[in-house]
Amino acid sequence: MIQASKIIKYQFTLMAKTPVYFGSEQQGELIKNAENKPILLGSSIGGALRNYLKELGTDDNKIRYFMGGNNGVDYEESRIYISDGKIILDVNNSDKDYIRRKEGTMINSDTGSAKDKHKYYLDYLLPGTKIIFNIECEVEDSEVESNYRQTVYDWANGFIQGALKLGGQQNNGFGQFDLEELRLEEVEIQSKQDLEDYIFSHRKGKFKPIPSTEIVKTITTKSHIKFSLSGSFPYGLYQNFKINDSERTGLQNRNGKYYLPATSIKGIFRSEFRILLSKFLDQEKVEQKLEEAFGSQKKKGAFVFNDVILENAGYVRTIRGQNCNQDKAVKAKEVKETDSIYIKIDRLTGGAYDGALIRQNEIYGQATIDICLEGDKHFVFPTIYILKRIAAGAIPIGGRTSIGLGEFHGNKIMLRGSVNGDFNLIRDARNIDMTKEQGERMKSDYELFKEWCNRELCR
Repeated sequence: MIQASKIIKYQFTLMAKTPVYFGSEQQGELIKNAENKPILLGSSIGGALRNYLKELGTDDNKIRYFMGGNNGVDYEESRIYISDGKIILDVNNSDKDYIRRKEGTMINSDTGSAKDKHKYYLDYLLPGTKIIFNIECEVEDSEVESNYRQTVYDWANGFIQGALKLGGQQNNGFGQFDLEELRLEEVEIQSKQDLEDYIFSHRKGKFKPIPSTEIVKTITTKSHIKFSLSGSFPYGLYQNFKINDSERTGLQNRNGKYYLPATSIKGIFRSEFRILLSKFLDQEKVEQKLEEAFGSQKKKGAFVFNDVILENAGYVRTIRGQNCNQDKAVKAKEVKETDSIYIKIDRLTGGAYDGALIRQNEIYGQATIDICLEGDKHFVFPTIYILKRIAAGAIPIGGRTSIGLGEFHGNKIMLRGSVNGDFNLIRDARNIDMTKEQGERMKSDYELFKEWCNRELCR
């Protein structure tokens, strides 16, 4: 005679809101199954779910009860089973259409500029990719069932809020999902025969959808602050990426819109953050504090950066005529618009290469730079400080900044979340327009940052 119990299975259906990366042993490549299809391992899902519960402050005993772990004496086995994630691609597209390759350039940490001949790549899945996985647990009483349900709902709310992410490159805006559906299946185990039928005959219950209103009732909030700097690139933005024409380079394009990768914003931000830290700390401590703020392979950082999408964008064109001194009535056929053209310079002699012209696509447009800070209010001051410098054009973005490209004209910094406020930028952008209350808060934010700089390092 076996003890009566119930096997409860929840099925998550997620849809990617951002690019998704599941790393393999080969740097930059997606992990794939025996059929060479992308796959998300259950162990990776479990790691993300466990970390999220820790971030919420869930009791360690509760986490260990369901997910296993060391209790100080011995190791407890996990009571839940998490399946591998099944990746569903659009039936109208091949795998190749949904797997894209992102290029990047490594940054020299000392100079803040790009390292020569240090390109890297990253394969990723497009937004819109669906992932389905199951979480299963055998419960023996109502208390365990209630705790299990609450834990699953915490995870569901994490996806709904965008706080729970899957995969790598999360600090660069990857891995955010919408919860499309949560379904429940229950199987009663009253006898040995029931158990054997479930194991060997795959006897199943019927999946039932769970209303979103039931999930959100149990919502657990997680502290975060979203910073948004709105403005435009009036003089053109450029990056050295190959585009359709093999002879030209320019910004990357996704779904018909030009964008600047989150890694570019993160690189600039990290470099400026380093300069700010160096005013308070020696070099060794600067590196350790940078790791605490921006993360490493072993630790998640406090910041999440997103791709910068350009709206109302277009090519920067140069109007050229046969004679600059001609009368204004010059014939239209003698005037034409061209892409940006530059002359290659011989670095040895300083002279121009004969007939060596460089063509590149420079893009103007409006944009919003979004940065999310998770939990740490002592980073509010440096974030606003660096965004203000970007808004002033003091920190150009992208490539070929030495010839005037990448200057951003910002007009407003907005804070939303656990801290709220709007900072209007004065036109010369050297200052921000703030109320007396905001000014006092900025002083308080500065003191918090200074206190963090002098704090002993977290281990």
